[in-house]
Formats: sequence, structure tokens, C-alpha cells
Amino acid sequence: MSQSRSYRVAGHGIRVILEAPWSFKALTKEQEEVVAKLAAGGDVGVVSVPADRQELLEENASHMAATRSASPYELDFLQYEPFADEVADPLMTMTVKPWTGPLPGMDSWEFLLESGDQYPIVRVLKAGERLAFQIKYSSDRVAGTLLVDRHAGSGEYFAAKGTQEPVLYALNTAIMLQFTVASAPYGTLLMHASVTRYMGKANVFFGVSGTGKSTHSRLWHEHVPGCDLMNDDNPVLRLSPDGTPLVYGSPWSGKTLCYRNVSAPAGAFVRLEQAPDNKISKLKGLEAYASVIGSVSSMRWDREFMDNIVKTVETVAMSVPCYRLECRPDREAVIICKNAIS
Repeated sequence: MSQSRSYRVAGHGIRVILEAPWSFKALTKEQEEVVAKLAAGGDVGVVSVPADRQELLEENASHMAATRSASPYELDFLQYEPFADEVADPLMTMTVKPWTGPLPGMDSWEFLLESGDQYPIVRVLKAGERLAFQIKYSSDRVAGTLLVDRHAGSGEYFAAKGTQEPVLYALNTAIMLQFTVASAPYGTLLMHASVTRYMGKANVFFGVSGTGKSTHSRLWHEHVPGCDLMNDDNPVLRLSPDGTPLVYGSPWSGKTLCYRNVSAPAGAFVRLEQAPDNKISKLKGLEAYASVIGSVSSMRWDREFMDNIVKTVETVAMSVPCYRLECRPDREAVIICKNAIS
């Protein structure tokens, strides 16, 4: 027995099938109201709070965790529901199955690489004609294993039994991984960034972890009237048929409750770097390309995949202004940035 739901992210269809004992948790009335607002592109305002009241932001960000079921088999897909859509021919289908033991042929899988020492840790292996992604949220336990075909159109995710939160976090990572691989041939990039929309354009703020992407977006909301947060962790960029780079909200937004079904043309890319003084400079050519690609989810060992990613990044870096903002986390940094990119 199974249940399925379909979603559309950046124009790409996603179908998730849950095999027993896994099931979709029913939304509460409060959650249904939040989903309806996000699906219509509404702003729940989780970053529009004074700097001295950041505890409110943290309370809103933990909203989903507080309302999730205690059952390890009921999965709360609240963050995906704003993107619910009837999809006849999905780009990718993932079937979630219980993991009852070692998978067939597992001992012969070829190790390719492992991500860094920050969780989640993703171990990538070649499993015959398929790829395997083992996802770990602790040093001694694999939370789940994703098996996908060569172009990730079809995937099987084997979820280890456990408390709901590790299962959900690992499953979200698996869905992002499959989406990244499946969508790459279609001019699509999954980015690690925070996106603030201003005057109808999406401004993408990125940088190494801990640089202050979310903080910079929050400061925009405090000091620049008329802007709104589109996504705070993993926006999607896709080239339209005429080559225009469009930025989309996604079901993946880190700790911020910002799963908005919205899109806007890319206005600017801004790489943030912490510094004692505020200064902005425009990047061109290879500098712009290197700056953008460094914030794109990718699999650098796969030549076909990287060829698709490189082609899209080259187009984007040539058509969207790119800047380096050396900054402090203050109002002046926001005003300097706004004046430059506007």
C-alpha cells in the first residue's frame, strides 16, 4: 500500500511516493492556512522583526518541528505543500521505502567521494548503473540511502527507522540531491543563498557558511521598505526559454519558514565577505563566474552533470550583474549594496 503527492518547483514536476509504513501526516487547520498563504506567494513575515527581537524569528522558524507528529512513520510535508500541483509527467519520482537491512550488491558499490565534516554528511557511491547517496546526520548512523538512475528521473529512498526529525531532514536532503541531478540538463541551478526581492527583482546573497546571508537579508527588511524574502537557504535559478534567469522559491529554506511559491527575474548576485569596513565592487568575467559557481550545488566528479551546470552558470554570469560586498552586519552595508545594484 502506498500514498503519493506531486509538487512543482521552478516549473519541474516532483512526485513523492510513500510506501507503508510511511505515510503523509495530515495538516492542522493552522498549517493549512499557512500553506494557502505561501502557495499564493504570500509573505509570512518571519524576518520582518526588530533586531532586538530575534527570538520571535527563532520561534517562527521552529513552527514545523513543534507541530510534527511524534510517530516515526508519519512524515510532515508542510514545506512542500505550497508547491502542490497535479503533475502528469514529473521530472523526477522518488519512492520512499523502509530500510530493513543491507541493500542488494551493497558490498560491491564503488566509493566516489564524501562531503565535508559538516552535517548532513553525504557519501556518494556508484551502485552498478545507478548512483547511491548515503546520508548521515550523526557520526555513527546512516539515516537513509538514495538510489537513482543515471539521470535521476527515478529514485528509491530507503529510510532508516528512527525518530521523525532525522528521517525528515535526511529525506529533504535526498529530494534536493535528486532534484539537483535531474534538473541540471534544463538550465536549472539549486543554490545555497538567501534571496530578497526588491522592485520586482531577485537579489541573491551568497557566501561561505557563516558569512551572514540571512542576517543581510534581515537587515534589508529592517532598512529598505518594499522588499520581501523569497527564500533563505536554497533558492532555485532556472533559465527561461528566452534565456532570462529566473529565481524561484523552493521547499528548502533552512531554519526559516519561507517556503514561498514565488519567482522573479534575477536582479543581482552579491557575494558577502565579512570585513571591518563596508565596500562593494563589481565582478566581471572569470571572477563573476567563479563567484556564482561556488554557491551552486554540484557533483564535480560527473562530467556530463558539470557540463550542464557550467553552461548555465556561464549564461547567468554574463547576463546578471555580480558584486562582492565586503561588509559589517549593519544598515550602512545594506544601503551601499542597494545603491550599487539598483
